[in-house]
Amino acid sequence: MREKPRLIRAQMVDEHGNPIGDRTIRQDELRTGPKVREALSPDLQQRVMVLYNKVGNLLYSSPAEWIDGFLHDQHPDREIALWERMSRLLPDARGITGLPKAKALRLLVAISSGLVDPGAHFGLDDKKIEAVRALWDSDAGC
Repeated sequence: MREKPRLIRAQMVDEHGNPIGDRTIRQDELRTGPKVREALSPDLQQRVMVLYNKVGNLLYSSPAEWIDGFLHDQHPDREIALWERMSRLLPDARGITGLPKAKALRLLVAISSGLVDPGAHFGLDDKKIEAVRALWDSDAGC
């Protein structure tokens, strides 16, 4: 069976971080931009460390590696809010899918990132994917 490329709907931004439109691209074409700050504010640093203990440690081998990712974000507060949302929804996503914790988190990352066909990459049927998408959408204003 042919492996499908992972496609995502990405919001394109200009050099100032302003949105300029959406585009479907291969996930492996994403590149990390340069660091835009040397450190996070104390408040953001505290939120990031709480998140590392809840979910970041499932994907990153050290707090330093986890924190470094936020130093590249134009708006780290928005990115942290997304991770707080994923952390909040993770138990329900696991209940819907039956996936182990780390894989359920990767599914939430995929959905939040706009992965076009997550079911094909996580071995889940459309009903479960739609239930997790509905869960994600229902939490949008929190």
